[in-house]
Amino acid sequence: MSRRLYVLVLLTVLSGLLAAVPSQAKAPPAASSEDCRLVVDGPFLYFQADLVIPDSRIECATSQRRINISSVHTRDGVEVASSSRSCRNQARCDLSIDISSPNIPGDQVWCVTASGSVGRVSFGPATACETDAF
Repeated sequence: MSRRLYVLVLLTVLSGLLAAVPSQAKAPPAASSEDCRLVVDGPFLYFQADLVIPDSRIECATSQRRINISSVHTRDGVEVASSSRSCRNQARCDLSIDISSPNIPGDQVWCVTASGSVGRVSFGPATACETDAF
């Protein structure tokens, strides 16, 4: 076999092998305000543990590379807890029990304020307060 024919056969085999290798998975599409939303629900009382638990999340229609969310839990306007978290390759990122607070006697106003981002899109801040007396 001549050297020229050998090189031609080798290139043909290599191009066939490269065509058979699957391409790398594409990254999720960039987030837009239509794809994702910040949801903040008023805190609720978990009776078994006597904890007040705020509920906040970012929901997206599709999986995103990174979702960031931060929440501040307040009682009568005073911060009692705060936390942040990042979720990767998810369509939803929740932040709730992470910043729960013990209930105290009496009737207080419990609220949660949350904000977050998905890619370069920012959400919030948004606030929700309890709807029940506890």
